[in-house]
Amino acid sequence: MRHHIESLDDIRWLRENKHVECKLAIGRDGNGELPHDVWETYSAFANTAGGEIFLGLRELPDMSYQLVGIRDINKVLEQFFDGLNNPRIVNQNILTVSDVEVIQLMGRELIQIYVPPVDAVIYINGDPERGAYRREGNADKRIIVD
Repeated sequence: MRHHIESLDDIRWLRENKHVECKLAIGRDGNGELPHDVWETYSAFANTAGGEIFLGLRELPDMSYQLVGIRDINKVLEQFFDGLNNPRIVNQNILTVSDVEVIQLMGRELIQIYVPPVDAVIYINGDPERGAYRREGNADKRIIVD
């Protein structure tokens, strides 16, 4: 199921779970940077039941989310697509153009990424034995390959 984010209320109702992961993605300079752990979540969603990654949201103490937005959205998108197409980062790009959306809300921008489930094992860092993840609850867990 894909969330349709059209208002701040839609963001406030988001909760991390087996199909949703939210990340701040603002980087050290506050303008935007792709979080390194986004690839673990990409692998986990692909290897489980799919899910959505939201970039540009801050988690609040009550586990709800606040729209922060990403100032340099093009930089983060470029980092994401460069990683998707780099076999040293992730072994397979399983996304289509419609799976990545920039949402504009209240003068700010966030990124929504839908990761579909696939039959092939998706792994990161060129390591099929230690780089594959699965989603358990709201956490990405390494798959142990025997």
